[in-house]
Amino acid sequence: MPSIPKCAVQGALESFERLMAHFTKLTAIARFALHAEMRDEDRRYVLQAMHELSEQGEEDLQRRHEALRLTASRY
Repeated sequence: MPSIPKCAVQGALESFERLMAHFTKLTAIARFALHAEMRDEDRRYVLQAMHELSEQGEEDLQRRHEALRLTASRY
């Protein structure tokens, strides 16, 4: 059975990978939005997608930070 610190490190790595995926998606969307000709309605859709991805990443990061903080406080 893995130790608690090992589980915490694994959780942090998984969180980092998800956060990295969010930023990769945001970067791709931003590049597209900067260079593509689009209507205002489409641009609003792109901005909404970026906003949702940002919030998802922030929420995940906050959850993982709290879990790591609680684990660290036990030691």
